[in-house]
Amino acid sequence: MLSDLHLFLVETHLFWHHAVNVLDPVDVLGHYAFVAPPTTATTNSSNGLLYPERLPAYQHYRNILSYSCVICRINYPHINHGLGQAKRAVRFPTLGIVGICRDHDRHKTSYCGVCYREATRERDLSRDRVGCMSNEDVETWPGIEATCKQCRKDGLFRRAYARVEDQEALGMLGSKDIDDEARAAVEGFLTFADGSVRRTLETVQDRLWLKKQTRMRQFRSLVAANRYETREDGIQQLSAYRAAMRTHESEEDLDMDTSEFEEEEEEDPEIEQRSLEDHSAKSMALGDWARNRILDGFWVTPCDQWISGTMLEVSRAEHPCPWTRGEEDDSIEEHPRQATVLGDVPPSYSLCEHANYAYMKELRTLLLPPMKNIVRRLVIECAADGYDAVRKASKMTLDDVVHELKDEAVWFDGFDWLERRRNDRLEARKNEQRMRTVEENNSSDESSLSSKSDGSTTSPVLSTSTLQTTPSPPPKEAILIPVSPILDPPRLLRPIPYIPESLIHLPEQSLEVFQGIWRDACRPLYHCRCKICERAKAAEGVVQIAPEDTAQPVTAAAEIRLPSPEAVDVEADDDELDYDSYYDEEFYSEEEDEAWSPSAERKSPEVPDPPVRKRSLDDVAEPVRSGTPPKKLKVDVETSPPEPRLKKRNSEELEVVEDSAGRKRFKTEEVVESPPTSLGNSDHSSSVPPLEEEEAR
Repeated sequence: MLSDLHLFLVETHLFWHHAVNVLDPVDVLGHYAFVAPPTTATTNSSNGLLYPERLPAYQHYRNILSYSCVICRINYPHINHGLGQAKRAVRFPTLGIVGICRDHDRHKTSYCGVCYREATRERDLSRDRVGCMSNEDVETWPGIEATCKQCRKDGLFRRAYARVEDQEALGMLGSKDIDDEARAAVEGFLTFADGSVRRTLETVQDRLWLKKQTRMRQFRSLVAANRYETREDGIQQLSAYRAAMRTHESEEDLDMDTSEFEEEEEEDPEIEQRSLEDHSAKSMALGDWARNRILDGFWVTPCDQWISGTMLEVSRAEHPCPWTRGEEDDSIEEHPRQATVLGDVPPSYSLCEHANYAYMKELRTLLLPPMKNIVRRLVIECAADGYDAVRKASKMTLDDVVHELKDEAVWFDGFDWLERRRNDRLEARKNEQRMRTVEENNSSDESSLSSKSDGSTTSPVLSTSTLQTTPSPPPKEAILIPVSPILDPPRLLRPIPYIPESLIHLPEQSLEVFQGIWRDACRPLYHCRCKICERAKAAEGVVQIAPEDTAQPVTAAAEIRLPSPEAVDVEADDDELDYDSYYDEEFYSEEEDEAWSPSAERKSPEVPDPPVRKRSLDDVAEPVRSGTPPKKLKVDVETSPPEPRLKKRNSEELEVVEDSAGRKRFKTEEVVESPPTSLGNSDHSSSVPPLEEEEAR
């Protein structure tokens, strides 16, 4: 702890006098340096008068700083502007809690929060502009609303001093060859506060890495040459844009707002075209870099290498087709090379993601065709052996796939795998026969020699190799798995990368990428093979085949027109029956005559059928009712006419029948007299009683 003496010496140091003179050069607030002493109860004599006391210089400095606007005093030190005008108390990172005026409290972006310099007014523009802009870098300057150009420059270079790579990227080590995009990023941050310190350094580091590790310049030249070949669109659009800007002579166009002018500048076709060219050149450079890593046998993704941050284990790689390498690749150096393994990865994660996408795309482009050939081999051989190719493919591990990729036959499209297997088996049989012959010649026993020779020549079917190589019967049903045809000669795939001996050393994401490519190659094996899908695939195959030019005659189907009968109202009778079955039979016979007549077969498809006459009311002898159409026509079968069925009549029909029957019944009298037998015998009555006579009648 400081003693009272040391505290007094610090507060009365001459530095505080100089600070007070800087804040208040003409002593406008000098009278506040004297304060009245505290009053005490003393005697009433005149000798008790007290004189004002002078405050220490430090205390006077703090009072001026608390009641004056610091921003005004720093920017206008030679006038009295801002003295005693503090309205708000604000905490600054360097000065602590100080006061500011009302104007600076409302417009916090009008001054720099680091050095407290105020933005230059429009009427006081000079060459040395402050350049106060809204602060976007919260990481470097937290709690600050705006920064000036000089403070941004100091912060950028202060961060760059920590790494040599950043100094080289910014050109601080004497290198004048800075990328255009890196220069634009630095100027945008210093002038317009666009972005942050970290983002600016990442941009310049990425451009430096692209210049060192890739062929970015060559691809930019290639894209530029392509642009000049097809430069009509870009130049014509730019000239039309500039001509349109010159033709605006009206007052409204001349007095346009700055916002509209900035929007038109952002839509400049030349800037957009340059950005597109740079993006395409960047994609091509990353793809070329990733392809070289894969061809060298280094199959680790850039993201895995960036996340690990250390040197990963590497497996030795072999070339499946050494005879295809050029003279430059015939070196004794092992693959992958140390330059590839120890090469720098992209410095920023955003560029590393782009490189990772390019790596996945190139790996798929290089490995998918040979993996499809592996699947084709499985399908062909399993179909010949009667084995399920899906089951065999599911049992294969990633190391098995790598082992298959080392076979040079996999790198040929249209290879005949059955012929190769047949030749291999024949060669193995010859080698076995040759070894057996050598063993027989070295034997001393002639009898055993003769028996062995006879057995080997007369019964080759019983040998072990023959039993193992005997093909199994083909499957009962053919499996529709699409495979590419056999080419004569097979086509070699290019380029061919070095294949690692094993994938044990690969990280998780690299294994997932490789496994995803193998899964895509095996996708045809897992297609649905039901009858519906097989017919759909067969139909697709038929549609894809080009039809021949020979036109085949097509026989048009004869159209059968059925007459539409008209309904006839017939009065119901007592003996009314259901004639549906009868007219159904008539309908069958008419349709049969029309469909199976021999004249119909001899008709030419070009001659139309004669129109069928519609039957009139006179042709209809009975009431026509439409019957149920037949389900199947019976041809050349003798049928008996169906018996008419009685129809069950309802109560209304019965009442009508009873009424009609009542009207037809004769009316009889109660007393019935028999007619006279003769005119002469009229006076005599008959011997038969009247009732009996009526019954007999």
